[in-house]
Amino acid sequence: MSLNFSPKYLNESNIVLNKTFINDYMPDMPGNILKVYLFTLYECNIKNENWLNDTVKTLNITREELVNAFKYLEEQGVIEINDIEELSVTFLDIDERQAKVRYRRGKFSEFNKQISEIIKSREFTTTELNECYSLIETYNLEPSGLIMIIKYCMDIKDKNISFNYISKVAKVWAENGLTSVEKIEKELNGLTKQSKQLIKLFKALKINRAIEDSDNDYFEKWTGKFEYDFNSIMLIAKYFNNVKSIKKFDTVMQDFFEQKVYTAEQIEIYAKSKIENTEIAIMINEKLSNFDGNLSNVVNVYVKPWLQMGYSKDSLFKISEYCYKNDRKSLALMDDFVNKLYHVGIVNDESVNAYIDNLNRLREELSGLFIKNNIDIAITSTILQSYNTWSNTWMFSKEIISYALSLSNNMEKPIAYVNQVLSVWKNNNIDTLEKAKAYKPFKTDSSKQSKFVEYANNRIYSDEELSNLVTDIDDVKFN
Repeated sequence: MSLNFSPKYLNESNIVLNKTFINDYMPDMPGNILKVYLFTLYECNIKNENWLNDTVKTLNITREELVNAFKYLEEQGVIEINDIEELSVTFLDIDERQAKVRYRRGKFSEFNKQISEIIKSREFTTTELNECYSLIETYNLEPSGLIMIIKYCMDIKDKNISFNYISKVAKVWAENGLTSVEKIEKELNGLTKQSKQLIKLFKALKINRAIEDSDNDYFEKWTGKFEYDFNSIMLIAKYFNNVKSIKKFDTVMQDFFEQKVYTAEQIEIYAKSKIENTEIAIMINEKLSNFDGNLSNVVNVYVKPWLQMGYSKDSLFKISEYCYKNDRKSLALMDDFVNKLYHVGIVNDESVNAYIDNLNRLREELSGLFIKNNIDIAITSTILQSYNTWSNTWMFSKEIISYALSLSNNMEKPIAYVNQVLSVWKNNNIDTLEKAKAYKPFKTDSSKQSKFVEYANNRIYSDEELSNLVTDIDDVKFN
């Protein structure tokens, strides 16, 4: 921690307080800030290393209050903060340029007082105040008129409005001859009811720009052709305040109009539904790693039909998760899967969870059998359906299926081979592992696979055997 004089201050000043500070700075400086400046200047002059403790103790202030005072003094240009954490400060010499700034602050002291009293929601920096002074002097703008312009701008935006925006509006108005309080007041009163409503709508939609002619065209369409009153428009804006664009908000209004949603109750219900549908679309896009940026299309083509079928948000999340893991990574493939589920009556959360959990169980079982028998192929939905048929329709045990897989591990098309093997075993009542190992109507050598296939394909079934076979694979249901 340190306090230092600039070399120029030490060389040119023989007194602790120079005249410029006394004449141009001290009159407008708040009393508590002036105390900090004078006391710390004194401490610096006597080179007191314990100046920090002495200052807060003597002036009965906190460290935070001391820091704030230093920040104010730095804005005024009388000190420079070298290190805010260590509180290292240098006292500066006050040159003519700074004195001129102080003169302007004194000249516009009444303006400063008015702006602090009238506009309490925003603090203006020294740089911004100096810009205000320049606007007043350059355009011969009445100070009270500038305050009216500032308030108008803050009504359109908010208290965090950029001062560049205020300056731009003030310059345009002044260049158009609006420099007196009377003229500015007349201009403000001349704003139409629609413009004032648009200002409120802009704030609701977080649109940070001036109103244009096209905005009025949109507004007239909503209140005219669409027949929405202002309260209804604002209610819709409440739910869709993230669009930040009149053009995008017009798309929202168009949708509400096409759906014939007018009353407050209808707007509330439809808006919440629309937001939830969009959230579902985003969730599914992310889960499928799908990058369809047209969320409206995703909602209308996929999400809405699925919800109308009776699927819940949780079920759709479960289904999308399953589709991603099973190489159905597109909305079209997921849609095909959802329609198949719907066709067989798997709709509510309980049935969807049970069905997909069963599919995942089957996949885990088959994966384990593949590893055990050195079958190195991907498990597709077709292969999983075959396994389901072997297990749940043909009622073969895991042991028998594993044995059949072991016979196929040198085959070019192992799953086709296992289907042939298990088909023959089923129709010859081979229902135990011992019977399967003892049944030898074919060779298991891969070079002899074609002979077995020929045997299976040419086998002649009796009428009774044929009646026991599955005749329509579309009727096969997963358990």
